[in-house]
Amino acid sequence: MDHQQLWERACQLLNADMKEVTFNTWIKTPLTALGMKDHVFYISAATDMYQQIVTSRYIEKINNALSQAADEEIRAEILTPVQAENYKQGAQVNQRIVDNANLNPRYTFESFVVGNNNRLAHAASLAVADVPGGDFNPLFIYGGAGLGKTHLMHAIGHFALEQNPNLRIRYVTTEVFTNEMIAAIQSRTMAEFRAKYRNIDMLLVDDIQFLAGRDGTQEEFFHTFNALHSAGRQVVVTSDKSPKEIQKMDERLISRLEWGMVADIAKPDEETRFEILRRKTVAGGIKIEESVLHKIAQKVSSNIRELEGCLTRLIAYSNLTGKTIDEQLTEEALRDIFQSNEPRRVSCDDVISAVAGYYNVRVEDIKGPRRNREITVPRQIAMYLCREMVDVSLEMIGTRFNRDHSTVMHACQKVVSEKDQSPSLASLLRDLTKQLQERT
Repeated sequence: MDHQQLWERACQLLNADMKEVTFNTWIKTPLTALGMKDHVFYISAATDMYQQIVTSRYIEKINNALSQAADEEIRAEILTPVQAENYKQGAQVNQRIVDNANLNPRYTFESFVVGNNNRLAHAASLAVADVPGGDFNPLFIYGGAGLGKTHLMHAIGHFALEQNPNLRIRYVTTEVFTNEMIAAIQSRTMAEFRAKYRNIDMLLVDDIQFLAGRDGTQEEFFHTFNALHSAGRQVVVTSDKSPKEIQKMDERLISRLEWGMVADIAKPDEETRFEILRRKTVAGGIKIEESVLHKIAQKVSSNIRELEGCLTRLIAYSNLTGKTIDEQLTEEALRDIFQSNEPRRVSCDDVISAVAGYYNVRVEDIKGPRRNREITVPRQIAMYLCREMVDVSLEMIGTRFNRDHSTVMHACQKVVSEKDQSPSLASLLRDLTKQLQERT
């Protein structure tokens, strides 16, 4: 909720706790909410006298009401008219800086939920925001869609600006960077384009994987990166893949992207998913039983966007039907989403068929006696995936391949050893795993 909504709820609590004439005289009439920053709620008093009296008599009540309304500890600060005007001017300046940096005001470290899936990326982001251009330059954050990469990138920008409002920061998607470069070439304004991106203190580039195959844009970004990095300026990049896994990317650029810190974000665990939902309901002032939130967190594990989308859909369904949100209504409103998220049982035959299709070999050959490399490699990968994805014993896996369990064990050990040394093999295994999980 925004600061005005929070103030309205706090006033409702204060009104219930105070005599009406007292509330109207000292709270409702003379006080105006200005904004909130770092858990401090700024309030303007109509005169210096009101500021002094309200601060001395009612500040504790106001703090308690704000904290209760926000479901977290909030401290109020009552400002005189002059202080309030200074606050407004400062807020306007800060907003212009944020707008120029192209940052989303909702994406801050305070609103980011830290879990086991993103702890390293969060810590690295905070370190970069605190000391731009330091050890983690560039910072490369990668992970699937909707897991919080963009959130962290904007949070870095906000935090860095709070530390130093004079920093020149720019957030841009790769698509926008490419389109601006093309427009600059067509209008013969490349000098202005380069000045825009090279004369800054921090560059935040989202979805760098979309540079793949765009040789001209890669070349321009390569030189932009070099100009910034050599000047000690911070670069932060996100992608859905690690640097080495991005196909059709210049090796020189991949090397640059690996210079600093590479951190991944995985899918959030159930505890983190629940906390994301809980915070969203608190921020929106929505009361939903924790059992309902636990149910959604348990059923939806793909990404944060789908998780939040479920909550929005549930609330809308409740409003349209006039029914109270409970576990039964949740099942009713989100039945199709819950069903689509049910994990599919994968069999050994599914794995063998998928691997055979990937390598363009026959299923009979993978199960058969042939020992040439064109068959043994797919066979070992199929055995490894069976071990990872199918809940059966080594003996049963061996039976599906017409081999004993020791052969299966050797194949699994060989794949484990090689995938740690081969990014291409690791990428292949992820692709096959994803393909098997998504098959219907």
